[in-house]
Amino acid sequence: MTMFLRNLFNIDKFLHPKEQGQIYYVNNITGDDDNDGLTPDTAVAQVNQTITLSEANRLARESGNTYIRNKIYVQGTSTAYDAIAALPNYCDIIGIGAAPNGNGTGIPIIGAVGADGIAGTARGLGLYNLQIVSGGAFWCCDFVSLFRSIIKNCCFQSSTTATDGGIRFSGSSGGNQIIGNHWTGNGNVIAKVGIQIQGANFDSNRIEDNVIHGTTAGILVDATCTISDNTIIRKNVIGDLGRGCATAIDDNATAGMINYIGNSVMGSALICCVNNGAARVHGNFSANGYVAVTAS
Repeated sequence: MTMFLRNLFNIDKFLHPKEQGQIYYVNNITGDDDNDGLTPDTAVAQVNQTITLSEANRLARESGNTYIRNKIYVQGTSTAYDAIAALPNYCDIIGIGAAPNGNGTGIPIIGAVGADGIAGTARGLGLYNLQIVSGGAFWCCDFVSLFRSIIKNCCFQSSTTATDGGIRFSGSSGGNQIIGNHWTGNGNVIAKVGIQIQGANFDSNRIEDNVIHGTTAGILVDATCTISDNTIIRKNVIGDLGRGCATAIDDNATAGMINYIGNSVMGSALICCVNNGAARVHGNFSANGYVAVTAS
């Protein structure tokens, strides 16, 4: 009777539409890169190979349906995954296992010392519950351009050699949400910069509820950033987390309009803005007092 009703009202058409994103599974202990990755039992070994499969699947769809999102589930194991050198579009990469903060087995970890943990350009990317690792003159995440993407509940880990930073945007990026992430280190070794913004455009982004630190700067905005309307950085802990920070927020954009609202900031210098700081820095505090913006 149940099947009859499902067929009569064509319920499956709505529960399982014909066009839906593909799900892939990655496990670097039991997987094999010759597998199709379509089930946990046929998991692929590395995220890079799964990205290749996901992009081929997405681009093979008929016109207009290439924006349907795929999902890649990365199993936390006792071994880190290879660094990711090319990013998928309209795809979520989701870590399965322990929470990504700290050390220990079962955490979905990507990257190692001597390379960017994740690098490239993407649209519609999702990164969730991943620990992304780097060390030396590299970044945990080094984005050329990133558009309309979400990074949530991830950890950016500096390894035994201090990495250059957690996240860098070297090209124009916009429409992103970076929420609920944690920057951490190995013992007393932490990243030099938490987030660095270098591209000309950094508009309509939301950076919120993160714990961001770096010995040089928590957030560093270069003078190259000239358009950043509607970008809000709020309710973050930024700067010195017990290991020193030169400047918590160092905004050198002569025409940028990033708004800093309600952040807790710590460092030798707190908030330095070249352009119109008094108009776009609101209610930030340190040591139980509100912070005034200063010229950098």
